[in-house]
Amino acid sequence: MEPRREPGKPPIFAAPRGLDLADSCAWLRATLPELRAVLDSDGALLVRGLAFESAADFGHLRDAVISSRTPYRERATPRSSFGDDVFSSTDFPVDQASCCTTRTATR
Repeated sequence: MEPRREPGKPPIFAAPRGLDLADSCAWLRATLPELRAVLDSDGALLVRGLAFESAADFGHLRDAVISSRTPYRERATPRSSFGDDVFSSTDFPVDQASCCTTRTATR
């Protein structure tokens, strides 16, 4: 499976239409080698079309692709907790830069 590529945007993968949460998790697990290869080569990717309606659902999707969670330890930027180790990316207003920016990938 190849992602759609558009100039200036991360590679975009589209989940099949009509998946429920369990099928979305199964699709992620089955597609993980392709997702990982693109993430390793491009440093970012976007997945569209996954079925989730809550932070708990998102946690199931996360657990389908990440084998061990990394706790939010450093607290360098303000974040909101949605429960079950699901956090916002940052709570800084869009017109404020965070104090530090890093590019990291975890396995």
